[in-house]
Amino acid sequence: MELQLNWVAIAIATVVGMGVGVVWFAKPVFGRPWRRLASFGPNADAPAPIVYIAALLGTAVFVLTLAVATSVVSAAFGIPLLAAAFAAAGVLWLGVLVPRHAAIALFQDMPRPLFLIYIGHDATVLVLAAVIIGLLG
Repeated sequence: MELQLNWVAIAIATVVGMGVGVVWFAKPVFGRPWRRLASFGPNADAPAPIVYIAALLGTAVFVLTLAVATSVVSAAFGIPLLAAAFAAAGVLWLGVLVPRHAAIALFQDMPRPLFLIYIGHDATVLVLAAVIIGLLG
């Protein structure tokens, strides 16, 4: 089996994923409750540039993982890439990300709304990345 990876689609999905984070955690969207629930002070310093580089690399790995899983699912089940991308995204979200965030939330006694902000962000990035990877290959 040969992996079908479209690096342009992966790059686009990575940029889109970062854009989702910028919008998702902006003050008018979920930024205010996120900052309050995550215990950021009102005058917290802006993150160092390395934080944004780490977020970009993490998003790239996140999207690459979805692209690899999509290729494997498509080849294994003989289904189109878009269907495979949604199937892979669903499995990654429900089977990996939600339980991971739930465990962290329980250990840290995280407020439920903060948990929902995090898993909602992941779901949004996965859906948009699945559309991009599924349509562009």
